[in-house]
Amino acid sequence: MRNQALVLLLFCQALQPVELCWLLWRDLNFAENTVRVARNRTQPTRYQTQ
Repeated sequence: MRNQALVLLLFCQALQPVELCWLLWRDLNFAENTVRVARNRTQPTRYQTQ
């Protein structure tokens, strides 16, 4: 059950595994059915331009 919930959260919210790992209980709001995610979209690229 837990693994299914994690896979659905990853897929439906387009989360990266590292974003899922950093979720805390305070990021979940059950009253409003929301999840707060701090996105990290500044990943280093393989080919750095100089």
